[in-house]
Amino acid sequence: ALEIPAAHVDLGKQVGGGGFALVFEGDCKHRGKVAVKQLVRSDLVPQDALEELRRETAIWAQLRSPYIVELYGVCSQQPP
Repeated sequence: ALEIPAAHVDLGKQVGGGGFALVFEGDCKHRGKVAVKQLVRSDLVPQDALEELRRETAIWAQLRSPYIVELYGVCSQQPP
């Protein structure tokens, strides 16, 4: 399963961002240093776009290439 509990991810400093998401340095329990892409306002993203994102991440997680960033997981809940 791709789901990672929000409590397992500690956000560091922000390193980027765009229209719907911010990118942070992070530390993930059992994985170490990671990049974290966080939706800014998921309530502004249409439901069909969120479903497409879920399908995309399921496919992305299966890809292995030195030219593609590896996807470890998805956290769909807010941190505690």
